[in-house]
Amino acid sequence: MVTKVSPSGIDIDELTVLNLGDTPSSYGTTGQVLAVNAGADGLTFQTVSGGGTTAFVDLTDGPGSLGTAGQYVAMNSGATALEFISPPTIPTVKDDFTDLDDTPANYSGAANKFVQVNSGGTGLEFAEGTELGLSLLNLSDTPDNYSTADGKFLQYDADTATTRFEDINGSITPSLISFHDLNKTPAQSAVNNGKFLRQKSDNSYDLEWVSVSSGATTLLGLSDTPASYGTAGQYLKVNDAETGFVYETLHPHPPIIMEVFPQETTVTSGTNKYSFRMPYAAVLTGIRASVNNGPNGGPLVVDVNAGGTSVIGANKLTIDNNETTSTTSDVTIELATTNLTDDQLISVDVDTVNGSPTGLKVTLLLD
Repeated sequence: MVTKVSPSGIDIDELTVLNLGDTPSSYGTTGQVLAVNAGADGLTFQTVSGGGTTAFVDLTDGPGSLGTAGQYVAMNSGATALEFISPPTIPTVKDDFTDLDDTPANYSGAANKFVQVNSGGTGLEFAEGTELGLSLLNLSDTPDNYSTADGKFLQYDADTATTRFEDINGSITPSLISFHDLNKTPAQSAVNNGKFLRQKSDNSYDLEWVSVSSGATTLLGLSDTPASYGTAGQYLKVNDAETGFVYETLHPHPPIIMEVFPQETTVTSGTNKYSFRMPYAAVLTGIRASVNNGPNGGPLVVDVNAGGTSVIGANKLTIDNNETTSTTSDVTIELATTNLTDDQLISVDVDTVNGSPTGLKVTLLLD
């Protein structure tokens, strides 16, 4: 049998908040909440001031409206409120040396090789150390021999801007030296994650961590490139001072070299000794001739025809006695024809031969 306990004569089934000894005797007004009273000995109904919000745009220190797609929320410049900003442009980071545009595409066959600028000055390539003449002792700011240097370390001297071999304090175990243990490097800290290392500008030769901005996004935004794109068909080249790039207009057609007589073949006189047809229309700007062995006892005289008619005036292309090129000749030629048409027949006549010159070549300079 279950018996109900009824304190103060009130049945438990009839108990409410208002019937308790430390609660209000009435429910107050709509929206009020229960709170501990000022005497901290019971509860009372109180009205809560303020309303709050459920929307970001209703915040008093917010932007007031939503930004555009892809924007981020950041503190404003006055550090007084929030605002929407566009995300910064982040440059593409390439993970490997061989992923760069001006480096070798892979390491195949490059074991123990060094990196050097290629002969065209357009990128990097792998090269043998012997090709570079590499040696620490051959550098201008290093010791010139290893005498008495056994077990020593190479140290930079800021006063002389050179390096020398020095002993390291015996308390330092060389195998435990880290980058951050060096006396010119900054301390290690997680706040420097993602930053870059540079030399300070105060002439102390110390290094510091810095953040790097995204930089230029176009060619014209770089500090060592032209301020405009130049004209159609121009190319970029390194300027004469080797401090940046300039535009240059290149000749649209390479020179055409005709091997009239092979290198060891004796040149003989006669017409139509060599012929070919023009692969494109071009403007003839000059003609040169050269031989492997020069004429003897007199000059070698050559004529060039286009469509059966000489393109050279009265003075023909001449290689002087004992010379190997027409560029040293006292005879100056004038071009009678400069416009060469596509598929036009070009032929070479040898007008005069003295001695036994060999290996005649004639070069057409075109624009």
